[in-house]
Amino acid sequence: MASSPRKSTTSADCSSSTPPLFLPEIRGGLPRAAEISGRLRRERELAFYGDLDFIPTEQYTAADAQRAYDEAAWVATLAARAIDALKA
Repeated sequence: MASSPRKSTTSADCSSSTPPLFLPEIRGGLPRAAEISGRLRRERELAFYGDLDFIPTEQYTAADAQRAYDEAAWVATLAARAIDALKA
């Protein structure tokens, strides 16, 4: 029996099919959170392991690192707010 391909979740899936489980301000942040998470995931492999012609310390700047940190912190804060709202 063949297995069906795994369906990936996109930011459109998160915002358009999210039930009213989340507060509007949380739902409004989901597309940005998905975009940030996707970009950080794509960059992580190169940043950690490099490649033959890609040396991370020569490609990324302190400003790149600060942006990644700030955006990851924003996503973590949104997630914490969502969890807190669900607990209430």
